[in-house]
Amino acid sequence: MNSALSVTSFLVTAMVLPDLAFATTPTGEQLDLTGHWAGVLAVIFFVAAYVLVMTEEFTHLRKSKPSSLPRA
Repeated sequence: MNSALSVTSFLVTAMVLPDLAFATTPTGEQLDLTGHWAGVLAVIFFVAAYVLVMTEEFTHLRKSKPSSLPRA
C-alpha cells in the first residue's frame, strides 16, 4: 500500500511539474549538446544499436545484446 502511494505521488508530481524533466545548467539555461562531440557520439551509438536491433533476425542476436551497446 505504501509503495502504491509513493508511485501515485511521484506520478502526480511528474504531471504537475513537467519542467523538472528538462536538462538545465545551474544557471537555468537548457543544455544543448547538438553541436558537441558528446551529443553526436550519443546519437551515433543510438543509431548503431537501433540498426543492430532491426537486423536481429539476420544476425541471430537477442534484442537485449545490441540494446546494451549505448550503456557500455
